[in-house]
Amino acid sequence: MQILGKQKRDRLFPILVMVLLGSNALVIVMMLIQAGFLSMIANTEVPALVQLVDGESIATEAVDRSYRTPAVTHRTVKRTMQLLMSWNNRVASPETAEATAEEDNDRAEPQIDEGIQVGDGRVTTATYQAGFMLSEDFRPLFLEALAVLTPREVFRGQAESFLDIKSLTYPIELEDGVYQLDMVANLVIFTGDNPQGQAIPFNKTIFVRAVEPLEDPLPEGSSPLQSAIYQQRLSGLEISEIRDLAIQDLAR
Repeated sequence: MQILGKQKRDRLFPILVMVLLGSNALVIVMMLIQAGFLSMIANTEVPALVQLVDGESIATEAVDRSYRTPAVTHRTVKRTMQLLMSWNNRVASPETAEATAEEDNDRAEPQIDEGIQVGDGRVTTATYQAGFMLSEDFRPLFLEALAVLTPREVFRGQAESFLDIKSLTYPIELEDGVYQLDMVANLVIFTGDNPQGQAIPFNKTIFVRAVEPLEDPLPEGSSPLQSAIYQQRLSGLEISEIRDLAIQDLAR
């Protein structure tokens, strides 16, 4: 009987080993299949949807933190340059900004802009606020140059200007998050003695870089200047340099 029991155990042992090996092989195969599915999920672009405050939903996609779309960069630079270079002596008052249809569309008279002292001259409030789109090392020098260029008659309501942009190229990416745009424009200054306007060539190469967008931490408690600065920096871009456009670049 002992001999028969030993023979039975000898026959069962290989079977148990084969079952164990088969189970381990099945587990390994299942783990490989699971790893394959996880890899597919990880490498699949997942569409994201963002709902705006007005209820509109828009599709989004993940991009590098330093990437800015050409359209956003182009629009931001164009708006900034026009704000920097278009001068008059009018500033919208809080009453004007808050006027509603319930007030029969009556709007308060615009306040007179006395300008902001910069160096030995003055710049308009709009120009000063737009200056926060410039990098910290570039902004003081550029605003001082604009203070010299801005006619004193602007603050007396006897002169005004606007930047007539003829051409602004779409951005060229020089490196990650750094872009170049070329602008051909005229700075047109109107005065009482020259109502048709005097056009001054203003052709520039503009360098822009991506920065962390600013968010207003206390929108209801921010001053008008703080709100304007936060609004300027929403695009996550700043102008780091403005150079004269080289003559050979005009032929491109």
